[in-house]
Amino acid sequence: MKLEIRKLKLHLKQFTLEVNADLHCARTGIFGPSGAGKTSLLESIAGLRKPDRAIISLDDRLYENTEQNYSLPVRLRKVGYVPQDDSLFPHLSVRRNLLYGTNSKTEHVTFSFDHVASFLQIASLLDRDVRSLSRGENQRIVIARALLSAPRLLLLDEPCIGGERIAKAIGLADADGSVSDTALTMTYGLIRRGILDVDRVGKYVVSTRRRLRDSLAAAGKTTAANPNHNHKETVA
Repeated sequence: MKLEIRKLKLHLKQFTLEVNADLHCARTGIFGPSGAGKTSLLESIAGLRKPDRAIISLDDRLYENTEQNYSLPVRLRKVGYVPQDDSLFPHLSVRRNLLYGTNSKTEHVTFSFDHVASFLQIASLLDRDVRSLSRGENQRIVIARALLSAPRLLLLDEPCIGGERIAKAIGLADADGSVSDTALTMTYGLIRRGILDVDRVGKYVVSTRRRLRDSLAAAGKTTAANPNHNHKETVA
Protein backbone atom coordinates (compact mmCIF):
# COMPACT_ATOMS: atom_id res chain seq x y z
CA MET A 1 0.00 0.00 0.00
CA LYS A 2 1.45 3.36 -1.05
CA LEU A 3 -0.08 6.74 -0.34
CA GLU A 4 1.61 9.53 -2.27
CA ILE A 5 1.09 13.17 -1.33
CA ARG A 6 3.02 15.41 -3.70
CA LYS A 7 3.28 19.20 -3.79
CA LEU A 8 0.32 19.65 -1.45
CA LYS A 9 -0.29 23.29 -0.66
CA LEU A 10 -3.29 24.46 1.33
CA HIS A 11 -3.83 28.01 2.56
CA LEU A 12 -5.23 27.97 6.10
CA LYS A 13 -6.16 30.88 8.35
CA GLN A 14 -2.85 31.12 10.21
CA PHE A 15 -0.40 29.54 7.78
CA THR A 16 0.03 27.60 4.54
CA LEU A 17 0.22 23.82 4.88
CA GLU A 18 2.78 22.22 2.55
CA VAL A 19 3.31 18.46 2.40
CA ASN A 20 5.47 16.13 0.32
CA ALA A 21 5.34 12.55 1.54
CA ASP A 22 5.34 8.96 0.26
CA LEU A 23 3.77 6.68 2.87
CA HIS A 24 4.56 3.01 2.30
CA CYS A 25 3.66 1.51 5.67
CA ALA A 26 0.32 -0.07 6.46
CA ARG A 27 0.09 2.08 9.59
CA THR A 28 1.04 5.73 9.77
CA GLY A 29 0.89 8.20 12.66
CA ILE A 30 0.60 11.95 12.09
CA PHE A 31 1.75 13.95 15.10
CA GLY A 32 1.49 17.66 15.79
CA PRO A 33 0.01 20.27 18.13
CA SER A 34 -3.50 21.65 17.80
CA GLY A 35 -3.81 23.85 14.73
CA ALA A 36 -0.81 22.29 12.95
CA GLY A 37 -2.89 21.11 9.97
CA LYS A 38 -3.39 17.42 10.81
CA THR A 39 -7.16 17.45 10.25
CA SER A 40 -6.82 19.57 7.11
CA LEU A 41 -4.38 17.01 5.71
CA LEU A 42 -6.79 14.13 6.35
CA GLU A 43 -9.67 16.09 4.83
CA SER A 44 -7.59 16.77 1.71
CA ILE A 45 -6.83 13.05 1.34
CA ALA A 46 -10.48 12.13 1.84
CA GLY A 47 -11.65 14.71 -0.70
CA LEU A 48 -13.53 16.81 1.86
CA ARG A 49 -11.25 19.82 1.45
CA LYS A 50 -9.91 21.16 -1.82
CA PRO A 51 -6.17 21.92 -1.68
CA ASP A 52 -4.77 24.84 -3.62
CA ARG A 53 -2.29 22.45 -5.18
CA ALA A 54 -1.71 18.71 -4.82
CA ILE A 55 -1.19 15.35 -6.44
CA ILE A 56 -2.59 12.62 -4.19
CA SER A 57 -2.84 8.93 -5.05
CA LEU A 58 -3.28 5.59 -3.31
CA ASP A 59 -1.50 2.83 -5.20
CA ASP A 60 -2.86 2.99 -8.76
CA ARG A 61 -5.87 5.17 -7.90
CA LEU A 62 -5.44 8.92 -8.47
CA TYR A 63 -7.37 10.98 -5.91
CA GLU A 64 -6.33 14.52 -6.74
CA ASN A 65 -4.34 16.32 -9.41
CA THR A 66 -4.92 20.05 -9.37
CA GLU A 67 -2.57 20.52 -12.34
CA GLN A 68 -5.03 18.53 -14.45
CA ASN A 69 -8.08 19.97 -12.63
CA TYR A 70 -8.95 16.43 -11.56
CA SER A 71 -10.57 15.40 -8.29
CA LEU A 72 -11.99 11.91 -7.71
CA PRO A 73 -15.41 12.15 -6.03
CA VAL A 74 -15.43 11.30 -2.33
CA ARG A 75 -17.75 8.30 -2.79
CA LEU A 76 -15.27 6.67 -5.21
CA ARG A 77 -12.13 7.05 -3.08
CA LYS A 78 -13.01 4.16 -0.73
CA VAL A 79 -11.74 6.16 2.23
CA GLY A 80 -13.20 5.72 5.69
CA TYR A 81 -12.87 8.99 7.61
CA VAL A 82 -13.55 9.32 11.34
CA PRO A 83 -13.55 13.00 12.40
CA GLN A 84 -13.13 14.31 15.92
CA ASP A 85 -16.64 15.72 16.10
CA ASP A 86 -19.90 13.77 16.07
CA SER A 87 -21.06 12.68 12.62
CA LEU A 88 -23.92 10.26 13.37
CA PHE A 89 -27.47 10.85 12.22
CA PRO A 90 -29.43 11.79 15.37
CA HIS A 91 -32.78 10.61 13.96
CA LEU A 92 -31.50 7.07 13.35
CA SER A 93 -30.74 4.29 15.83
CA VAL A 94 -27.21 2.95 16.22
CA ARG A 95 -28.04 -0.03 14.02
CA ARG A 96 -29.50 2.13 11.24
CA ASN A 97 -26.50 4.46 11.40
CA LEU A 98 -24.24 1.46 10.88
CA LEU A 99 -26.30 0.00 8.06
CA TYR A 100 -26.16 3.36 6.30
CA GLY A 101 -22.39 2.92 5.82
CA THR A 102 -22.38 -0.78 5.00
CA ASN A 103 -20.82 -1.94 1.76
CA SER A 104 -23.11 -4.84 0.83
CA LYS A 105 -20.77 -5.94 -1.98
CA THR A 106 -17.76 -6.77 0.18
CA GLU A 107 -17.05 -10.43 0.93
CA HIS A 108 -14.15 -9.74 3.32
CA VAL A 109 -14.99 -11.06 6.79
CA THR A 110 -12.95 -8.20 8.30
CA PHE A 111 -15.71 -5.79 7.31
CA SER A 112 -18.69 -7.98 8.15
CA PHE A 113 -21.29 -6.50 10.48
CA ASP A 114 -20.84 -9.21 13.11
CA HIS A 115 -17.03 -8.95 13.15
CA VAL A 116 -17.01 -5.16 13.47
CA ALA A 117 -19.71 -5.20 16.18
CA SER A 118 -17.77 -7.84 18.09
CA PHE A 119 -14.27 -6.34 18.22
CA LEU A 120 -15.58 -2.81 18.89
CA GLN A 121 -17.91 -4.22 21.57
CA ILE A 122 -21.00 -2.40 20.32
CA ALA A 123 -23.49 -5.29 20.04
CA SER A 124 -25.30 -4.10 23.17
CA LEU A 125 -25.64 -0.60 21.71
CA LEU A 126 -27.32 -1.47 18.42
CA ASP A 127 -30.86 -0.57 19.46
CA ARG A 128 -29.88 2.57 21.37
CA ASP A 129 -30.72 6.13 20.39
CA VAL A 130 -27.44 7.75 19.34
CA ARG A 131 -28.28 10.80 21.46
CA SER A 132 -27.96 8.63 24.58
CA LEU A 133 -24.40 7.49 23.79
CA SER A 134 -21.34 8.57 25.72
CA ARG A 135 -18.47 10.25 23.88
CA GLY A 136 -16.49 7.01 23.74
CA GLU A 137 -19.49 4.95 22.60
CA ASN A 138 -20.26 7.53 19.93
CA GLN A 139 -16.79 7.33 18.43
CA ARG A 140 -16.83 3.55 18.43
CA ILE A 141 -20.02 3.70 16.35
CA VAL A 142 -18.45 6.21 13.94
CA ILE A 143 -15.38 3.98 13.55
CA ALA A 144 -17.62 0.95 13.00
CA ARG A 145 -19.57 2.76 10.29
CA ALA A 146 -16.32 3.71 8.55
CA LEU A 147 -15.11 0.09 8.65
CA LEU A 148 -18.40 -1.25 7.32
CA SER A 149 -17.83 0.74 4.14
CA ALA A 150 -14.88 -1.63 3.47
CA PRO A 151 -12.35 1.19 2.92
CA ARG A 152 -8.93 0.84 1.32
CA LEU A 153 -7.73 3.68 3.55
CA LEU A 154 -8.97 4.40 7.07
CA LEU A 155 -8.33 7.91 8.42
CA LEU A 156 -8.82 8.47 12.17
CA ASP A 157 -8.55 11.98 13.60
CA GLU A 158 -7.31 11.70 17.21
CA PRO A 159 -9.42 8.64 18.07
CA CYS A 160 -10.23 7.66 21.65
CA ILE A 161 -9.58 4.00 20.80
CA GLY A 162 -5.97 2.80 20.64
CA GLY A 163 -4.48 2.37 17.18
CA GLU A 164 -3.09 -1.05 18.06
CA ARG A 165 -6.57 -2.41 18.78
CA ILE A 166 -8.02 -1.14 15.51
CA ALA A 167 -5.00 -2.32 13.52
CA LYS A 168 -5.33 -5.85 14.87
CA ALA A 169 -9.01 -5.91 14.04
CA ILE A 170 -8.40 -5.08 10.37
CA GLY A 171 -5.42 -7.41 9.98
CA LEU A 172 -2.62 -4.90 10.47
CA ALA A 173 -1.25 -6.21 13.75
CA ASP A 174 2.00 -7.00 11.95
CA ALA A 175 2.76 -4.22 9.49
CA ASP A 176 5.22 -6.47 7.68
CA GLY A 177 2.84 -9.41 7.40
CA SER A 178 -0.49 -7.72 6.89
CA VAL A 179 -3.41 -9.77 5.63
CA SER A 180 -5.55 -6.69 5.00
CA ASP A 181 -5.69 -4.42 1.97
CA THR A 182 -6.66 -1.49 4.18
CA ALA A 183 -4.10 1.12 5.25
CA LEU A 184 -4.52 2.96 8.56
CA THR A 185 -3.57 6.60 9.14
CA MET A 186 -4.16 8.27 12.51
CA THR A 187 -3.53 11.76 13.89
CA TYR A 188 -2.29 12.45 17.41
CA GLY A 189 -1.76 15.67 19.34
CA LEU A 190 1.45 16.22 21.27
CA ILE A 191 -0.47 16.71 24.48
CA ARG A 192 -1.82 13.72 26.44
CA ARG A 193 0.02 10.45 25.66
CA GLY A 194 1.84 11.96 22.72
CA ILE A 195 5.11 10.28 21.82
CA LEU A 196 4.35 7.06 23.69
CA ASP A 197 1.63 6.18 21.20
CA VAL A 198 4.09 5.88 18.28
CA ASP A 199 4.69 2.21 19.08
CA ARG A 200 0.97 1.52 18.90
CA VAL A 201 0.42 3.27 15.59
CA GLY A 202 2.99 1.86 13.20
CA LYS A 203 6.42 2.16 11.67
CA TYR A 204 6.06 5.52 9.98
CA VAL A 205 5.55 8.87 11.70
CA VAL A 206 4.70 12.15 9.98
CA SER A 207 5.39 15.23 12.08
CA THR A 208 3.66 18.55 11.44
CA ARG A 209 6.33 20.50 13.27
CA ARG A 210 10.10 20.17 13.10
CA ARG A 211 10.68 20.27 16.84
CA LEU A 212 9.04 16.85 17.12
CA ARG A 213 12.24 15.34 15.68
CA ASP A 214 14.10 16.16 18.91
CA SER A 215 11.23 14.89 21.06
CA LEU A 216 11.19 11.55 19.26
CA ALA A 217 14.94 11.17 19.57
CA ALA A 218 14.79 11.90 23.30
CA ALA A 219 12.07 9.26 23.69
CA GLY A 220 14.21 6.66 21.89
CA LYS A 221 12.12 6.68 18.70
CA THR A 222 13.52 6.76 15.20
CA THR A 223 13.89 9.98 13.26
CA ALA A 224 15.21 10.49 9.76
CA ALA A 225 18.63 11.11 11.28
CA ASN A 226 18.49 8.05 13.55
CA PRO A 227 17.74 5.04 11.30
CA ASN A 228 18.76 2.31 13.75
CA HIS A 229 15.37 2.18 15.50
CA ASN A 230 12.11 0.72 14.24
CA HIS A 231 10.27 3.86 13.20
CA LYS A 232 10.80 6.35 10.42
CA GLU A 233 9.83 9.98 10.59
CA THR A 234 9.24 12.64 8.02
CA VAL A 235 8.36 16.27 8.59
CA ALA A 236 5.41 17.74 6.74
